Amino acid sequence: MKIVRKVEFEAMPLEKLELEKQRMFKRVLKGEEPKKYRNLLYELLGVIECKRRFELNVEIA
Repeated sequence: MKIVRKVEFEAMPLEKLELEKQRMFKRVLKGEEPKKYRNLLYELLGVIECKRRFELNVEIA
């Protein structure tokens, strides 16, 4: 599977990001290159948090 970078995360819809988050958690827990996937997971969680906040701000406005 291709490694996804932060820029590609930002282009994904929120539903797909949630699925990707689950895949990353599984990889980290299995111990498959834990440092690499842990760092990607942190990036992914940051993008998800920003998208959620942005959607809430748009709905409020």
